[in-house]
Amino acid sequence: MTKLGNIKLRTLRDVAYESIRESIMKHELMPGETLTITKLSGMLGISPTPVREAVVRLSNEGILDYEANKRVKVSKIERADVSQIYEARRLIEVHISKKFVVGLKKNKDLKMKLEELKEETSNLIQSKQDPEHFAVIDLKLHELFLNLMGTGIMKELFYILGNKSLRIRTLVEATNKDRGITSEVLQKGAREHLDIIEALLNENEDQVEGTMEAHLINSEKRTLKYLDDYFNTL
Repeated sequence: MTKLGNIKLRTLRDVAYESIRESIMKHELMPGETLTITKLSGMLGISPTPVREAVVRLSNEGILDYEANKRVKVSKIERADVSQIYEARRLIEVHISKKFVVGLKKNKDLKMKLEELKEETSNLIQSKQDPEHFAVIDLKLHELFLNLMGTGIMKELFYILGNKSLRIRTLVEATNKDRGITSEVLQKGAREHLDIIEALLNENEDQVEGTMEAHLINSEKRTLKYLDDYFNTL
């Protein structure tokens, strides 16, 4: 019975973690918003213990600010945070993309998936699609990188940065929903992804490094531009 109780507690903790994380990522809970364990417990309809454990986990990931027996606050996103995340991405993702080239030489299945992604990206650029379709390309490329790494510290770092980047992307969408993101901006991002994919398929490490750095620098500039109004209100 004790073992079954532990399984149930872990399950509820995971449910709480995923639910709170999703609400933060979707910006149903906005940066700086203050909560309590009791309030979160009531919102989720479960006891405080698994909620508290989920909050500690999200705090360790930098998504929530929490000290034991104190209020919970959704971590703020400031201009410096965006710049630091992109700086970290340039350091890690350029390195990983070079490892990707090595992986392509050994893995025919990986190369086939990248060829399919290239075709999907090319078709997307030529057609008019919703913003969600452009985000899918980025997520699929991110997933290929993640799967290539297996397990270990690099994968963990890549995963954490991916979460932080996703939170920034959804903040851009939440704070710009009235004016939207222009088709021109989406097309530029898609073309940069296509450049990266082609460089990977060419198995050219210098080309990969150049296209990856260019994309991340441009992406940072676009992100900061879209969040300028938000930062000015902080």
